[in-house]
Amino acid sequence: MNPEEVPFGILACDVLEFEVKARIGRLGLQPSELRFLPMGQHDFPARLHDELQAAVSDMEAAGCRRIILVYGLCSNSILGITTREAEMILPRAHDCITLFLGSKERYAELMRREPGTYWFSPGWCRGKRVPGPDHLKELEAQYREQFEDEEDVEYLMEIEQEKYAHYRVAGYTDLGDGPVEEAISDTREAAAFLDMEFVHHKGDDSLLNDLLAGPWDETRFLVVPPGQAAISSADASIIRCSGCQVRNPGNPPSGS
Repeated sequence: MNPEEVPFGILACDVLEFEVKARIGRLGLQPSELRFLPMGQHDFPARLHDELQAAVSDMEAAGCRRIILVYGLCSNSILGITTREAEMILPRAHDCITLFLGSKERYAELMRREPGTYWFSPGWCRGKRVPGPDHLKELEAQYREQFEDEEDVEYLMEIEQEKYAHYRVAGYTDLGDGPVEEAISDTREAAAFLDMEFVHHKGDDSLLNDLLAGPWDETRFLVVPPGQAAISSADASIIRCSGCQVRNPGNPPSGS
């Protein structure tokens, strides 16, 4: 099979749905499969791992021989995912914010500069996954459904708010897709609510573009051959391939 004609699929978290769909159109990509998993699965890494494996297996069964995962390390949920015949392309990233900022180096530098940053993006705001008043109201309603004792609800809400006590900065970034003005407004509101400084970091889509369309250089991406899996790395590369030498496929997916 000609490498340029390899049928490929894209599997992403729906926190990046607007951004991924926009770039598929702009880059002229024609994936055989395009799937998004709910961002709420991040709360349960083991469950997310199982959902990722199931989706990858389904995409492979549907004929994909290259699967692009638009996921960071995400609490180690991507580790151990494997295939029988398809290769997988993964970004070297701890989480999706790296894909918004353009590189793991920029992400690391910003975190070194201000370690007390809590990150916001349009997808997280859209999914009410940010620690603002709307999220807390929704969470309180969920607790009231689960617990009859008012003291239990108050205790759990205190714990929830204490989780953000050490954060000092609300770091916001986007790639210009979707309702970004609404997301900026939500982030500012959350920052004021939690007494954080609002800082807007300009997005950079170079990493996301290359993840979707190549080239997949070893510095920024990990190419996992069939039968292998990504495992954690104790250095700046973040992830490495189990039992194999990392190689660059050197060819973009079909449609690029």
